[in-house]
Amino acid sequence: MSEPEVVRRGGKKALPPGYIKVFKTAKFKIHNPSLRKRAMLFDAMKRAHLAYDKLLQQCLPDEGTATEIRALPKPERREHFRRMEQRVVKLSEGVGKHPQLNGNAKSAIRVDCLAQIKSTINLGDEQDDVGRPVVALLNDSEEEFDASLDELIHSLDLPSENMARDKLLRASKPGQLRPLGFVRSNKSAGFLLLKNMETGRLCAWLALHPKSSRRARPVNVRDMANLKDGEIMSFRSNVGDIFPLEFGRSFHEHRYLEKGEPQTARLCKKGDDYELHVAFKFVVKKREARTWLGVDRGIYNLAALSVITQSGIVVDEARISGMELRYIQRQVEARIAKGQKKGKVVRDRTRWAQAEIAVHLTANAIVEMADKHDAQVVLEDLKNIGAGKKRTPGSRRGGFRKLFGRAQYEKLRRVVEYKLLERGLPKPVKVDPKGTSIQCPECGHWSPKNREKRPEGDQFKMDVFACVECKHRKDADENAARVIAMKRVWMDGVPSSAWKKKPLPDKHKFEVFLRGAAERRMAG
Repeated sequence: MSEPEVVRRGGKKALPPGYIKVFKTAKFKIHNPSLRKRAMLFDAMKRAHLAYDKLLQQCLPDEGTATEIRALPKPERREHFRRMEQRVVKLSEGVGKHPQLNGNAKSAIRVDCLAQIKSTINLGDEQDDVGRPVVALLNDSEEEFDASLDELIHSLDLPSENMARDKLLRASKPGQLRPLGFVRSNKSAGFLLLKNMETGRLCAWLALHPKSSRRARPVNVRDMANLKDGEIMSFRSNVGDIFPLEFGRSFHEHRYLEKGEPQTARLCKKGDDYELHVAFKFVVKKREARTWLGVDRGIYNLAALSVITQSGIVVDEARISGMELRYIQRQVEARIAKGQKKGKVVRDRTRWAQAEIAVHLTANAIVEMADKHDAQVVLEDLKNIGAGKKRTPGSRRGGFRKLFGRAQYEKLRRVVEYKLLERGLPKPVKVDPKGTSIQCPECGHWSPKNREKRPEGDQFKMDVFACVECKHRKDADENAARVIAMKRVWMDGVPSSAWKKKPLPDKHKFEVFLRGAAERRMAG
């Protein structure tokens, strides 16, 4: 698909009206690098890792300062971040003076450091116990291990002993190298995605070191097509090397190389292999939403979906069952509990894999239904769910809630967002989930009795919604999804001036909107 004609504005490309930019990442494995190239890749990643660690420790605000930043209004917070960015750039000039760091590495370190600081501060808006970010120790020598062991031997109380034991555990296992970013697409201080048009071979040019590096040696690149702009390139450089990439013609070529434009990249080490994760830009035509798709998170169902019209008529519904994942989750928890009773530390990554499955199963179902009905996706805003509440010591936290909890639901939002944008649909919007599971969409009646627990075996189920006022009866999760969608239709129809009045005027209240929508459906 050819990119629509762009208009240049101030020297930059501007999209024509009706089009949007979408970014997706493709993974390419570096094909069988030689020992020299492996050493080159490892050395560049290691030096960037250490420089990032040093810069982050210098720039990261203490807890008191971070709390003060969170209390600032948004305009003042943006101004504070701007000053913080200037400080990061200034300090990075000292950290980046290492003779083996090239311009690309210095730029990538600055970008990553500032993004980490912003993320840590903003995460405090949603969580009370945000810890300081930690960069993995590489442990190339035994000094850290010996120091931690000595600290453990001489610890005098339990807290210091536990702290020393944690340090010893970290020192005994070498940490994973951080990805090395490439923020530019050029041959001198960045990366290029190149293709031999005769053989079809795909390669990456990576600028890994400065000209003064002991690893620098002249490399000739001849008659290779730059996939960013199609230019045939031939050059000679000693700041990097060419790395052949493994790629699939049915996946990478047709979905990324032919339709997208490479923008940035990240070099990652996975075991003994190296991968290049390339972000591609796509230009797609924007689509207007005609319906609303509400998404309700559940336990027995991972999610329930309901597509409605402006007046609340249900167009389509679906449920994504979570019973199979729930069964596996219980097996994993039983295995962990059995090991813990024997005094063992049981680590099992199965539950993390389950969370990934849950996210992608739900995301794919949401996007397919939104694409089918040109729908605006509406999600619950879980930011304040459980905020400030701590679990009572000794109480059990629901295992399945951990599987598809708040963190996974936020990841679901991000996955759904880029998948929707890829198809030209608008980003998901959020609504307050309060009362959506116990409010009737037909008469607006709000009551916990609308969704009462009923015994079933040795458990309770709440899978039926039955309104005590109008007798409307429906699957509880699908009903909640419908209410979530209708709440967004209601919010969009309330004038901004009305929200400033507290309490909200009666004519703009949600239950009044629901009754009015029901009357219009009956009249129609």
